Order: sequence, then structure tokens, then C-alpha cells
Amino acid sequence: MMYKNVISKLALVFLIGVSNVGFSQETEEVEEKNKPSLETGRIEQQYDYLVTKSNNFQEYKVIKKAWVGIFKNSLADTLEVKAKEKKELLSTIGEQEKTIGSLNTEMTAVKNSLNSVEEEKNNMAWLGIAMTKATYRTIMWSLFGVVCLLWIVFTVLFKNSNVVTKQAKGTLSDVEEEFAEYKKKSLEREQKLRRELQDEINKQRS
Repeated sequence: MMYKNVISKLALVFLIGVSNVGFSQETEEVEEKNKPSLETGRIEQQYDYLVTKSNNFQEYKVIKKAWVGIFKNSLADTLEVKAKEKKELLSTIGEQEKTIGSLNTEMTAVKNSLNSVEEEKNNMAWLGIAMTKATYRTIMWSLFGVVCLLWIVFTVLFKNSNVVTKQAKGTLSDVEEEFAEYKKKSLEREQKLRRELQDEINKQRS
């Protein structure tokens, strides 16, 4: 049992040592990669390296001509790259401005179309007259009210006319009955008078 514990501890120590070695190697590689140099890194880093590694003479810095040439080339390359990037950025900005202008134009057209659609939606023509839907609804409801009122008036008048007509028919029927009765009585009276006249004539003859 103790033997197994010793082996486990040794294995753990070995793994930790291997991990430390690998981490140290990676750290050294990163440091080597980021180590200041006259030919690598940003132009600021190259300048710092040039100043740091140059010799001092009283209040001056003595810089090697070769280093000045290398730094000059690096500076020229950097300026060229920056100029190229600036040109590309300006070109991109120009394209974006054109795109934005085009989008603004399209957006304005869409807004105008929406306004036209909204105006057409809220307005309509009736009998060749342009008006809003609210006005149209008001006119329609007014006409509907007038029609309903006229219908009520005509209904009342029609009912009154029916009543008057029925009364007139009843009166006419009564008059006709009275006239028939009068005519009958007149005929009977005339016949009676004729008989009396005939009787009187007969008496006179005899």
C-alpha cells in the first residue's frame, strides 16, 4: 500500500515538472517572439529599440548608419501601408456614403409611397368629389337617416290614407244603401200614385 502511494506521488511530481517545463518553453517562445527588434514589431517598438541600443556620446545618441537605413525602410514601408490603408478606408467610406445616399433616397421614396397609400386609404371619391372617409360616413349616415325619416312619414301617411279610404268606402256604402232604399220607396210611392190616379180616372169615367 505504501509502495503504491510513493509511486502516485512520484508520478504527480513528474507531471507537474513536465507541465512546468512545457509552460516555461511556451513563455520563452512568446518572449522571444515579442522581444524588441529593429526589423520586427510596430514602428514605435523599432524606434525604442534603435534609441535604446544606440551608443551615448555626451548628450547625443550615436546611431549606426545601417540601423538608420533599416529604420528608414521600415518607416517608409509603414507609411506606405498606412497610406494604402487610408486609401482603402476612404474608398470604403465613399462606397458607404453612396450606399447611405441610395438608401436615404429609397427610404424617402418608401415614405412618400406610404404617405400616398395612407392618404388614399383615408380619402375617397364620391360622385367625383374627393373627401375623407369620415365625411363620407357622415354623408351616408345622414342620407340613411333622411331615408328612414321619409319611410316613417310615408308609412304614417299610407296608414292614414287607408283609414280615410276605409271610412270613405263605408260612407259610400251607407249612401248607396240609403239611395237604394230611397229609390225603392220612390218607386213604391210612384206606383201607388199611379194606381190612385188610375182609380180616380176610372171613377170619373163611370
